[in-house]
Amino acid sequence: MSLLCFFGSDTVTLVLFSLLAGFCLLYFYIRPKPSAAFKLPPGPAPLPLIGNLHTLDLKMLYKSLMELSVQYGSVFTIQLGLEKVVVLTGYKTVKEALVDRADEFAERAKIPVLEMQTNGYGISFGHGESWKQMRRFTLMTLRDFGMGKKTIEDKITEEAKFLVHIIQSYQGQPFDTTEPVTSAMANIICSIVFGDRFDYKDQIFCTITKLIRENFHLLGTSKVQMYNAFPFLGFLPGTHKKIFENRTQMVQLILNFYKEHEKTLNENDIRSLIDAFLLKRQEESKNSDSHFHDNNLVTSVINLFAAGTDTSSSTLRWAILFLAKYPKIQSNPLLERHFRPGWQPRDPFCSGNMCGRTNQTHWWRRYIYSTQTRSTPTCHTQTADRGHGLSAGPAAQGAPHSHPLPGGICPPPRPVQE
Repeated sequence: MSLLCFFGSDTVTLVLFSLLAGFCLLYFYIRPKPSAAFKLPPGPAPLPLIGNLHTLDLKMLYKSLMELSVQYGSVFTIQLGLEKVVVLTGYKTVKEALVDRADEFAERAKIPVLEMQTNGYGISFGHGESWKQMRRFTLMTLRDFGMGKKTIEDKITEEAKFLVHIIQSYQGQPFDTTEPVTSAMANIICSIVFGDRFDYKDQIFCTITKLIRENFHLLGTSKVQMYNAFPFLGFLPGTHKKIFENRTQMVQLILNFYKEHEKTLNENDIRSLIDAFLLKRQEESKNSDSHFHDNNLVTSVINLFAAGTDTSSSTLRWAILFLAKYPKIQSNPLLERHFRPGWQPRDPFCSGNMCGRTNQTHWWRRYIYSTQTRSTPTCHTQTADRGHGLSAGPAAQGAPHSHPLPGGICPPPRPVQE
């Protein structure tokens, strides 16, 4: 009776006690239930509700994970809020799981902030049969438009000339490489998706690239990681709502392009990926279960822009940074000569059937891989990895070791800014 009187006299205490009780009940109701047949790998003991968040540096998460791997081995489990995550560290472990057994880890984890944007559609974070069909269609279409062939080299060479012209316009003065390099990468995607490139000062083009850069920046913040750990608090204001607003704006811009292509569609003149998608949708118009609909089209286009633009531009900007920091490398910028004896340039851009600078970019990508934001695979069947049982569901986050550059240079990870 005295306890009830105490709560009745203090409304704030009553509210806080009710919230705490509600959170505890929610935790015990929805917390992951370990499978009796498949026990997850060992890891640090989690606390109720927050899991292991109190021991992790959310701004430099990879450092915390590498420290834990020293204690728990190359495969261990952590809990981010209510979600259990299996962490794979080291090249051999990551390759064994994600390459040698790729089929078992082909599914993508359902990350709340990404599910909020894609709803399971598209290429990067789609699920099930929809993802399989979109991936197959996109790869075939990209090859038809020159991916991996001479035709795409020509587009890259053309865009490189525009980028060089922009750089020369600064006349040797310092400038931020983010916007021009990102615009060049985005234009190569535009030439395939829309069938044409844009002027770097085009308002719609600048808006799309700006929204993509902003969303990638926001996705790396600790606030979004906290939302992923506690998605049931999504009704509260936060960074995740800004990401969704940006995505909604991008969807509207892409739908405008889609409507224009729909009006001028000619099955005898397929000029872009959007045209190919619209034609495929017509062919499957009688199939009620077809995955070729507006949601998949818009989400796939955004995925191509986000993945192709951010990763490639980040690679080139890191390469420029290394070249500026280590002048000795600048003395011989065609690094191909160090790896291919007898290599001779046929023209300023290409050698034989392979583009020298394209190969050089792939070389940089291998060493700057740790700076890229990657989707998180998840196991979709019950399996065992290095003696540990993995049931369908837990995400597998890879944390490969960095590879050194010539001279002992080791690429730092992408900094996360608030």
